[in-house]
Amino acid sequence: MKNLIKNFYINSVIEDRKKIPFITLYLARIEKEKVIYELIEAFKLIKRNYNDVYLIIAGDGSQIKAINNIINNDDRIKMVGYVTGGIKTDIYKKSSIYVLPSYTECMPLSVLEAMAFGLPIICSEIGGLSDIIRDKENGILVRCKDINSLYLAIENLYLNISYINFNKATYFYSKQVVSRLEAIYKKNIYNYSL
Repeated sequence: MKNLIKNFYINSVIEDRKKIPFITLYLARIEKEKVIYELIEAFKLIKRNYNDVYLIIAGDGSQIKAINNIINNDDRIKMVGYVTGGIKTDIYKKSSIYVLPSYTECMPLSVLEAMAFGLPIICSEIGGLSDIIRDKENGILVRCKDINSLYLAIENLYLNISYINFNKATYFYSKQVVSRLEAIYKKNIYNYSL
């Protein structure tokens, strides 16, 4: 993750995001259990009310053909396929929010990556996601299979969550974790030797 955000400056990206269209990013496997169909339905509600909103769907999976049929050349929904490296970095930088309203998850790396880029997160209150996302603090937790809940979360997100997520993601960098563990060990060794 550290290489992914090399030379990334959160303040400049926040300012840039205020000048560009509102882009919702889904970057994960294109599968039913990832709630991709519900996300598309929620996005259809959003775009009825807002002209300058877009959805980027990145990833691969068994539902790509079905999703392409549903979006049917919608000019505000873009399927970009599986992405890595610089293309993945550019997509994160250009996005306004990250959405992963999955039925099941452990601790998806894509959520931590999105947080590192300062993206507000919308995800389901399941698995390890509720350990890193605090509802209305650094993201919004939604109910599974609830299109209206997802719609309202997208509509109500605020950009100031970006700063919180950037700081929280960097807290999990391996270098910072190692430093904290070293401090704990040194303290305990010192106390034990007395």
